[in-house]
Amino acid sequence: MKRSLALGLTAVLALPLLSAPAAADPKAAVTIALSSAPAVLDAEHLTSVLTGRVTAGDDAHPVAGTAVHLRGPAGSTVADATTDETGGFTAAYDSHGFAGDVFVATDETDDRYAGGGSSYIGVTPAPVDFTLATDKARYDQGQKAVVSGRLQWRSSTGARDLAGAPLKIEMSQSYCGQPSPVVALKTAADGTYTASFTPTCSVVWFNGATAFAAGQPYEQTTASATVKVRAKANVVLNGTMDPFGKVQLSGWVLPAANSFGDSAADGGKVVLERSWNGTSGWKALKTLSVRDDGFNTTFTTDSSAFYRARFQGDAGIQPGTSPVRKLWRWTTKMSKIKAAPKKLRRNKYTRVTGALYRYSSTKQKKAAPYAGQKVEIIFRFKGKKTWYHLAWAKTDKKGRFSRKAKAYGDGYIAVQFLGGKDTWSVGSPNLAGINTYALTATGPGDLAGPRPVTVAPRP
Repeated sequence: MKRSLALGLTAVLALPLLSAPAAADPKAAVTIALSSAPAVLDAEHLTSVLTGRVTAGDDAHPVAGTAVHLRGPAGSTVADATTDETGGFTAAYDSHGFAGDVFVATDETDDRYAGGGSSYIGVTPAPVDFTLATDKARYDQGQKAVVSGRLQWRSSTGARDLAGAPLKIEMSQSYCGQPSPVVALKTAADGTYTASFTPTCSVVWFNGATAFAAGQPYEQTTASATVKVRAKANVVLNGTMDPFGKVQLSGWVLPAANSFGDSAADGGKVVLERSWNGTSGWKALKTLSVRDDGFNTTFTTDSSAFYRARFQGDAGIQPGTSPVRKLWRWTTKMSKIKAAPKKLRRNKYTRVTGALYRYSSTKQKKAAPYAGQKVEIIFRFKGKKTWYHLAWAKTDKKGRFSRKAKAYGDGYIAVQFLGGKDTWSVGSPNLAGINTYALTATGPGDLAGPRPVTVAPRP
């Protein structure tokens, strides 16, 4: 017989754990619909009407009598609203020309959450006409330049003045290393404006730009004008005058320091003028042309004087006058000379005597002895024109001189002073005649000693 095994089993049922039913959310979500008409504004239409509706819950039931908070971009204006029985609301929106998002929100309550939303309202900028002009086509350095113009915007009915529009005007001088000042201003009621500058460079640009805040209903616009500026003249005059009255004058005409004028005044004219006192009575001596920035001339005079150079001006550099240059020498005079003996054997010596005097700033009306000066004794053969050097003599403290000189033949002896640092040259007022004799004939070798000389002017 089969043995059967009776097993005692305990049944265990795996039952799912059931959670407690979830409690219903006591607060409803809020939805806000917002729109604007028109959604894009322009300079002629800056206001819009905002409309919206507030609903709550899955069934989107209207929320009536609740406060709606509205906020537009900076610069705009919009007031809060309250929903009606349908949950709807309206509000007037003034953009004042600023584009951006308008935000809407409601507060949280015991039975609903706070709600929010936004709507973008754009602005189409209006074209702007910007004029900029200067009161002159060319200025002189240091002269005030006046810049003026007008701003208008284009509407559907024509141009309209832009009053109170912000703008900046710059005088650009950066190319020549000078500062470029900027003037910020606003237009007047009729859209006009005026600004002033003092140009330095030879060419300057006036650049204007509107400075509307971002989002304003006008296009950003620029305008410009270019003018030339004549630099101040820097006229330099240098000069020398030697004891014989030879005057050498030279100089330059350049733009004044830091003025950055056009290339120098080549082809321009300089008038040289002379005055006896340096302050009045100026008279023109000659007109010179400027070449490679400079000018020069040479002439002879018999008087001390004051000189100046007057540049007549050209397209790049203004007229200008140099500082006064004083070319001054004091008068000298010589007494009558004597030669003794006057008759002597050829190639023998005669003694030449005389005295030298000068005037000065302290002796303007009376000549004083001119001590310590070298005078030259010279000789000319009778019937000839060439003068020859014989000897040098030196004046003593009383201005007197005495020196033996060889007589080479019949002729004339004179004495000349070749001038000092601040004095004129002068020759003796007379000629000392010499007669010579010889027992034997002489040859050309007799003239080997003397050398030809330049003769100082005689009084």
